[in-house]
Amino acid sequence: MFFITTLLFPVFVLNKVFFVAIFAVMLYDLKANNKMITIAPIVVFIVFALGYLMSLFSSVAIDRAMSNQLMLSVLVLFLIYPIIKYKIDIDKVVKISGIVLIIFTGIFFLLIVTFLGNPVSSLAYDIFEKYGNGSSGLRSFSEEASLTFHFGTVPFLYLSTCLFFYSYLKNRKRLNLVAILISLPALIVSTSRGLWIICIIGMFLIFFLNLRLGAKILLVCIAIPTFLSLVSYVLVNTNIFSSEEESNDVKIGHVTSFIDNINPVNLILGDGLGAYYYSKGSGAMKSHTEVTPLDMFRYFGLILTGILYLSIIFPAKNISSYLGEKRFFVAIFALYLINSFTNPIMFNSYGLLIVLWYWSKILTFDSVENEKLVGIREKDDR
Repeated sequence: MFFITTLLFPVFVLNKVFFVAIFAVMLYDLKANNKMITIAPIVVFIVFALGYLMSLFSSVAIDRAMSNQLMLSVLVLFLIYPIIKYKIDIDKVVKISGIVLIIFTGIFFLLIVTFLGNPVSSLAYDIFEKYGNGSSGLRSFSEEASLTFHFGTVPFLYLSTCLFFYSYLKNRKRLNLVAILISLPALIVSTSRGLWIICIIGMFLIFFLNLRLGAKILLVCIAIPTFLSLVSYVLVNTNIFSSEEESNDVKIGHVTSFIDNINPVNLILGDGLGAYYYSKGSGAMKSHTEVTPLDMFRYFGLILTGILYLSIIFPAKNISSYLGEKRFFVAIFALYLINSFTNPIMFNSYGLLIVLWYWSKILTFDSVENEKLVGIREKDDR
C-alpha cells in the first residue's frame, strides 16, 4: 500500500501514514537485531544531513521547503531493512503498483476528457493535479503537437514494464505480455522521450544478455543499422534532440549556469541542500532542476556527491553481488540512473522506491538466480 499510495498521490498524507508505521516497525527490528546487511542508507542519510547542516550556515539563499523535503525523502531508503528481513517479494510489489498506476491513469483520463466541462471533470482534474502531481496538455516534437497526460510518478512504469518483460521471457505467461501491452498507452501519452528510450533499451538489454554469443553477434549486426536509421529519421523529422527544442534549451542553460557558478569552495563543499542559483535556462533563480547530478554537486560538492552515488550504485561490498543473474537488475537500474541525469526522477518519492528495489535485488539471493529464460538459453547442467 505504501508503494501504491506514493505512486498515485505522492503529496497526499496517506503514504506518510503508511511510511511512519513501517518505519516504526523497522526501528523496533533494528533495536532487537543489530545486524545490518548494508550501510548504504546510513551513508546516504549522512550525506544529506551534512548538506542540510551546511545549508543552515550557507551564504547562498536556500529553498528551505525543498531542503526539508529532500532531507526527509531519503528516510525511505531505511525500508530496505524490513524488506530484506521479511523477505518481501519486491518484484510483485513493483508489478502490482505499476498496474494500479496504469489503471488510475486510464480512469482519470476518461473522467477528465469524457466529462470535460462538467463538475466531475473539474473535480477529477483537481485531484489529479494537486495530489497526483499530474500533468496534461500538448507537447510539440515536430510540426504537430502531441497530447500529454500522466501522473508525476509515470517514470516508475519503466521498472514495472521491464520486470513484466523479464518475467515473460522467463515463463512465457501471457499475463505478463498483456501487462506490457496495457503499459504502452500510459507510456505513449506521457510524451517522455527519456522514458520511451530507456524502456526500449531496457527490454533490448534483457533480451540481449540472455542470448548465446552467436545470437548476440547476429543481433548486434541487425540492431546497429536499425538504430542508426531510426536516429537519422528522428533527427530529420523531429526536434527531439535539437538544442532549439524548449526542454533541451532549458537544460543547456542549467548546465552553462552551473559552470558559471563554480568556484573552488562550492566545488569541494557545495552550497548546501536546497541552494538557489541563477539559471539561464529558466531565466530565474532555481533550487532544483532537471539535471540531477549538477544539483547534487551544487548541494554537496564533489566529494560528498561521489560518495552519494557510489553508495546508491554499490550497496553491497562483494563484486559477486552484481554478477550472474543480477546483471539484469544492474542493467535496468543503470539505465534509470542515466536517465535521471537529465530528468528529476531519482531523489523523490518514486525514484527512491526504484533504488529500494535495486538494493533488494542486489542484497538478497533471489530464487531466479538458478532459473533460465525459457526458449533463449539452455540449462548449464545438461
